[in-house]
Amino acid sequence: MGTRPHIISTIVASVLITSLNAQITFEFADLPVPGDVVERYVDTIPSFGPGVGGAMQVWDFTSAVPDETVITTVSTPATTPYAGSFTASNLAMTNDGINYLYFSTTPASFIATGAAGDFLEDGQQLVVPFNPTLTGHQFPRNYGDQFSDTYGFEVVADGAAFSVHSVRLRHRGNVRDTTDAYGQITTPVGTYDALRVKSTDVTTDSIWIRLFSFAPWTFAQALSGTAVSYSWLAKETKLAVAEMTFDSLGVPARFTYSSIPPSISTGLVALGANTAGIHPVPARDGFTLSLEGSGSHDRVEVFTADGRSILVAPLTHLSSHWFDTSDWGSGIYLLRLWPVKGGEPLVLRAVVQ
Repeated sequence: MGTRPHIISTIVASVLITSLNAQITFEFADLPVPGDVVERYVDTIPSFGPGVGGAMQVWDFTSAVPDETVITTVSTPATTPYAGSFTASNLAMTNDGINYLYFSTTPASFIATGAAGDFLEDGQQLVVPFNPTLTGHQFPRNYGDQFSDTYGFEVVADGAAFSVHSVRLRHRGNVRDTTDAYGQITTPVGTYDALRVKSTDVTTDSIWIRLFSFAPWTFAQALSGTAVSYSWLAKETKLAVAEMTFDSLGVPARFTYSSIPPSISTGLVALGANTAGIHPVPARDGFTLSLEGSGSHDRVEVFTADGRSILVAPLTHLSSHWFDTSDWGSGIYLLRLWPVKGGEPLVLRAVVQ
């Protein structure tokens, strides 16, 4: 009996490590919706790289500096100035109320359909539908998923800035998207369970110029390149919890991270036909244990992170159970839900602030 606390502590610590690196699934329901306003911060000279890929990774980006603030407003296309050009889209985003990105979202995919605005900052209102469109997500997204997509657009702009009548740009790209890692990412805002996505965009830009209004188009040049970027997806943050882009030499150029703190660390855990979850995360005065398919577990035992059992309580046939945490103290707690018919317990994590 004298070794029991040590054994429990070892078991709980093992479970805690696994829980802290739990693999999430990014789904359609995790996307932003019209009315959302997402504030993010940008480190314009990041002193760190994207880390490594693979399972159960830990990315520490606490040294990120908020050099800039970006506020993204999400709306329906009908509320934007370019609604008539994107009638097949159902989502729009803008960072400045001038330039917009348009998307078509379904429970199976998130597709960029085009852009519009004053991109050259010279008063020209350019409308740029993507043809073909660009797939940003396929749902559900899990670790190891990958896909490729080809996209493109063509746009004609006034060429006064280049001392010609007009300029035509044709852009073609092929994006390879790989969900190459999962684990926990920590930014100055908090720690999140996350998937990491590596995107490689191989592009070709062809440029023509027209010297005068009556002159034919003259081919000017073609440029090709490859851009690699990383994004980390969490359940809480609507947009990516973090993104990293690179300059032409492959040096990290911008690191963007969400201002939304982590609010879901446990999520729903499936066990056969049953699911269980804890909310809110983190909790302050208490949290609710929600059970779907209740009746399969008859008691819950709560442990501190160092293995001390602080509570054993029966589980009734109710679908939710309230736990008062006002005297628990801040920290991580593990809940073991013991099945009625014996066997291994279901383990959930709660965070109390």
